Amino acid sequence: VKRETLNLQQILSSKNRKIAVINDTLVVEGQIIGGAKVAEITNQWVKVIYKGRSTNLIMTATIKEYDREK
Repeated sequence: VKRETLNLQQILSSKNRKIAVINDTLVVEGQIIGGAKVAEITNQWVKVIYKGRSTNLIMTATIKEYDREK
């Protein structure tokens, strides 16, 4: 079984709440996405645990390219 790629797109945080956007889905700590549990959300990264192993997701700049046909 291949693990789903998790793409951290955004982190939103306030005094009382931390939310991340992973694969176009809003997630909070404790939630499961793509088989991985969101363990911790910080201002810089999101820690997920998949099959007992933890990984920190960091945001990367993405550039979408569009092909223009004439």
